[in-house]
Amino acid sequence: MPMPKSFLPILFFLAAWIGLAVGIHTVMQNNTMGSDFYLFYHGGQNVFFDHTNPYSDEAARLNQLAIFKRLAKPGEDQLGFAYPPYALLPVWPLLGLSFDWAQAIWTGFLLLSLVSAVALAYPGAPAWISLSVLFIYPFTFGLILGNFAILIGGILLLVYNRINRPPIPGRAAQVLLGLLLAWATVKPQFVWLFVLFFLLAAFRRRWWTLLGAFAAGLVFFIAISFAIVPGWPALWLERLSKYAVYTQAWPTAAIILKDFLPLEAVIPVTLVLGAILLAASAWLFLRWWKERLDPTLLLAWCGFVVYSLHPWGKSYEQIDYLLPLVVWACQLQKARSPARLVFWLGSLILSWAAFYISSQAGAPSGSSEWPLIFNAVWVTWLFYKARGGLLQFAIPRESLNSGRGGQAG
Repeated sequence: MPMPKSFLPILFFLAAWIGLAVGIHTVMQNNTMGSDFYLFYHGGQNVFFDHTNPYSDEAARLNQLAIFKRLAKPGEDQLGFAYPPYALLPVWPLLGLSFDWAQAIWTGFLLLSLVSAVALAYPGAPAWISLSVLFIYPFTFGLILGNFAILIGGILLLVYNRINRPPIPGRAAQVLLGLLLAWATVKPQFVWLFVLFFLLAAFRRRWWTLLGAFAAGLVFFIAISFAIVPGWPALWLERLSKYAVYTQAWPTAAIILKDFLPLEAVIPVTLVLGAILLAASAWLFLRWWKERLDPTLLLAWCGFVVYSLHPWGKSYEQIDYLLPLVVWACQLQKARSPARLVFWLGSLILSWAAFYISSQAGAPSGSSEWPLIFNAVWVTWLFYKARGGLLQFAIPRESLNSGRGGQAG
């Protein structure tokens, strides 16, 4: 009996995953990377094997000794696990392996998931986009550290694609999308405006299956978290309060403003800027709801706002505003677009330039975040080009109008 063609991509993914895992393990030998993944790995062992509190100071100290080979100094990352317990579910199958193998398998999975998400969402896009996204510094950094931001980025990309492009997803696909989006809330500061956008889009089209799956999934993940770590909300919030202290979690916009304004002006200017961004967001959401704004423009705005207000963290969080750039670059009708070349290569080059500048002694504290200014230029250009009408993408927004209340046949 011949194998169904639908199984071939799955077999290819598995074969590539095995090859990558073995290759990564062989190359790395004893030089392990993946410090963020270690927090998930050790936190999972705390919970599932040792039945101890993954949020405790003792767990953080053990993380420090494993990664820094010493205790963290004041002001350094204390390496505490700071996620809801349901964040540990994807790494659960790897907890019985040694860390070097678990890390190699996880890194291979993240790499393939990112490339596959772009390729599945936009199969007609130039192949160089799917591959070169790996070399934009925030994506590269996230892969090296093994952070969930890579996996969540792939989920956001797929959900946006299925909500805004035909064919209309069937019930099974909507259930899967809803569950994935519910799990993505493990990083609420990373996804909040995207999730709102996607849920409103599903509501407007009356895709009750997706909405129900999201709600049920969120209830399930929260409930199972109590089974994994009883009383976890209080423990988690305590860890987050400590995290905010040693990371000095200013909004990213404030970190950039500190390089250009007197310190006493930064807080009031940031508050005013935040109010303007939120008010503008409400107005743009209303225009989109009335079908007067292309969803890709709203996605680009969401990425800029989320990261501008995001507590300052590591550079892989910049994936927030880079994901809309990926969507835009993949959707352009013109195969050879000078704008795509300028903004894509510009973002790639500037991401590494910011990394280099920020690593130099005496560099401004917010230099690693300066690429956000370039993103603001791109977003402004998008809205300028869209004046008097919509930008012309490969799939017009009207293509899903008939999907209101419907399911795939």
